[in-house]
Amino acid sequence: MNKRISVLVTLVLLLLLPVQSIAQKTDDSVPVWTEENVRQYLQGYINGEELEKLYGYYDLQIRRYMPETTFACMLTELEWLTGGFQQLGSYRCFEEPERGTMTHIIHLHMEKQDLEACFTHKTAADDREVMALEFILAAESAPEPDAATDVPANARNWRETDACVGAETAYPLDTVITFPVEENGNRLIAGCVFVHDAGALDKNATVGETRFFESLARKLSLMGIASIRYDKRTYAYAYFRPATVQEEVVEDALLAAELLSQQPEMSGKPIYLIGHGFGATVLPRIAQDGSFAGMILIGSSTKPYVDQLLENALAAGTDDTAALKESVAALPKLTEQEAQQTELFGHSACYLLDLEQYDPIRMIKQLSLPTYIVQGREDASVTEEEGWKAYQEALKEQRFVSYNCYRGLNHVLARDLSLNADGKPEYAIDAGIESTAVRDLAQWIGKNLPQAETMEVE
Repeated sequence: MNKRISVLVTLVLLLLLPVQSIAQKTDDSVPVWTEENVRQYLQGYINGEELEKLYGYYDLQIRRYMPETTFACMLTELEWLTGGFQQLGSYRCFEEPERGTMTHIIHLHMEKQDLEACFTHKTAADDREVMALEFILAAESAPEPDAATDVPANARNWRETDACVGAETAYPLDTVITFPVEENGNRLIAGCVFVHDAGALDKNATVGETRFFESLARKLSLMGIASIRYDKRTYAYAYFRPATVQEEVVEDALLAAELLSQQPEMSGKPIYLIGHGFGATVLPRIAQDGSFAGMILIGSSTKPYVDQLLENALAAGTDDTAALKESVAALPKLTEQEAQQTELFGHSACYLLDLEQYDPIRMIKQLSLPTYIVQGREDASVTEEEGWKAYQEALKEQRFVSYNCYRGLNHVLARDLSLNADGKPEYAIDAGIESTAVRDLAQWIGKNLPQAETMEVE
């Protein structure tokens, strides 16, 4: 067999809808393991659905020595090397009568390095419990399946459509809408609007080698969640100078939500906001519109934006620190005309004054929307004390707010801790957002669907 990075994963898995159809094929709790069922199992595990139930299909002795948390993370532990999952490929199997087992081998197409998933189970008529799953580095990448082969057409598990946010406005923006492929079992449950961090960013939120929004969109689609991402207005129109954050961020986010809601697939489905960094900070302002079912804040700071800009400027070095501080202190004293003519940190004073009057904590309390605040523990842009911990302290009485912080992850929830000479994130590696974090986002959405739709994404 190929050289193994084998991780004895004890997994068993089924996609939410396929889980029911598989269960109908057996008289007891463990399915009859056919190619179809093993493919459904793998797809479900990758989607992170019903993991507790899937874990229960393992042999009891194995479960005694393998914690459920280990079972849930085995594949994600390899993704630093292989990149994210793309699709299922070819299939073969072999039986070992002397051991009373059968092993099914399915090729996994990954972004960087393909894997072979070897799924082993008992073959006795009254005992088909799962014994192991090994992930083995494939000797070479296999060709992707297509209609010309006899491999089931499990094409990519997302479908992307080019669109345009603000098509009827003065600032149309290139846009991509990502949907799960429901034929592969990824039932659509909700949609998300992505809101950029500070700066002129494209629709994929490309910084260095990372394509944060693209990675997030595709991994969410594996869990039944659609999304819309678009070029930021300041990226698409370099001459554009927003007078307020309403013009820079809010207007386009609302147009994106409207466009997503108009897609036939989204009929009756709730829409959530997912913001990153500065974009996360202004989510409550966007959510005032009343169109959203909840908010997810990633890598957001509670520190006033002008204070962040001042801190960054001082850290970068300046010959006149006192003058810079005086300019910031003078902002509230400017007349409207003076504010229109004054620029500081690359923004008009009007823009900064508008944000000075904005209190995200107060607005989160007023909205009372389900809110999920997450951050990487190795975030070099926002400290934990200024990020999720500050939110938790300020919102500790608000039961509709949840929190999470991930060890080893950076500002874009990836395992890339590269820094430049100034100690700032360099994003030199296209690590992709950590799958465990995406699963948690999807689970949170599944548990916070409007009452009529509530379901769990395990």
